[in-house]
Amino acid sequence: MLQQTTKQPLQQQGNMSGEFFAIDRKEWARACGVGLNEAVAYLVLARFSGPNNATTSASTNAVETYTGIARSRAKKAIASLVTTGLLKQTKTGSRPAYRFEHKLGEDSIFLPNAIVTGAASETPPVEVLRQSQDALLLRLFVELYFVQNLVEDGGISRKVVYQKYERHNVGQRGEHDVFGFERSGTYVFHGTPSAAPHTSKDATGKIDVGPFFKRIDTLASHRLIEWVPIIHESDEPTGEAVFPCGTGRSDSLEDRIGRAAYAAGASMLSAPQLEWAREKNLILVPVRRHRSKTALIGIARLHYRPKTSVTSAWYANAQESGERWLQVFESIRASEATRATG
Repeated sequence: MLQQTTKQPLQQQGNMSGEFFAIDRKEWARACGVGLNEAVAYLVLARFSGPNNATTSASTNAVETYTGIARSRAKKAIASLVTTGLLKQTKTGSRPAYRFEHKLGEDSIFLPNAIVTGAASETPPVEVLRQSQDALLLRLFVELYFVQNLVEDGGISRKVVYQKYERHNVGQRGEHDVFGFERSGTYVFHGTPSAAPHTSKDATGKIDVGPFFKRIDTLASHRLIEWVPIIHESDEPTGEAVFPCGTGRSDSLEDRIGRAAYAAGASMLSAPQLEWAREKNLILVPVRRHRSKTALIGIARLHYRPKTSVTSAWYANAQESGERWLQVFESIRASEATRATG
C-alpha cells in the first residue's frame, strides 16, 4: 500500500491561520459510498469543524449555502451520515451539532478550506465537481491530496500517476549535454488505493484504466490539477527531483526556469540541431555530462494547497532553489553569447 512518507500528526502540520481542515481517508471513502450528496455534506461539515477537526456546528444551512443541494436533500444527506455512523449528533434543535466518528492519524487527508468555500467570487471546487454528478470524481479529487507530497515529489506521487517523456540527445558543448524531451504518454499504477476505485477488469482480466484518466482529465480541465514537467536525476525510484521546466503559467518562476533552460540549451546547438528540436517541439535542457541518466517526468500538482507549515516550507525552498537554477541557465546563455561574438 502506498504511504506518504512525510505524513505528520495534525498538530505538527501547523494550521496557518485556520485555513485547512482534515478528514480520515477511510471514512471519506465510506461517505462517498453512501452517495454524492452525503459526500458533499461531509466535506462541508468538516470544513467548519473546530481546531481538533472532531466536532462541528455546521448543518443544513452551510450545505445549502455553499452547494447547489436543496435544503430538503441537504437535511436528508446529513441524516444519512448519522444513520451510517459517519457522524454522531450531539445536539438537537435549531442549532444542531455533530461529532465525526473518525480518528485522525497517518490516514489523515489535509484539505484547503477553499475547496469548499471557494476563493474570491469563483464557484467552489466541491460544488463544481458536485455538478458533474460523479461521486467517484469527487472522491478522486479529495484522495489525491493524500498522495500529494510537495516536499519529496513536487506534487502527486509518481507512484500513482505521471507523464513520461522520451529523451533525445540533441547536442553537446563543452562539459554539457543538451537533451530534448518529448512527451510520450500518461501512466497510472492502477493497483494503488487512489487509482483502484477508478479501474476495472474485463472478462479476459484486462485492466481498464479509462475511467481514471477521464477523471484526471476532467480535474485538469477545471484547473484543479496542473501538470508540471520536472527534471529528475533519473527515472528510477531513487532519482530525486532537480528543477521544474514550467507549468503553462507564463508569470511563474517555474515557467521562467523552463524558458531559461530552453534558451541556454538552444544557444549550444548548431542551426540544423535547433531546427530539428523545434520541429519535434522538444523541451531543451542543458545538463552537465555526469548527469547522464537525467529524465523529465510530468508531475501532477493540485492547484489548491492547504496552507500548512509543510506547504510553506516547500514553497520557500522551491523559490530559493528555482532562483539558483534560473541564474545557472542565464549564465550559460550569456557565456555562449560572449563566445559567439568573441
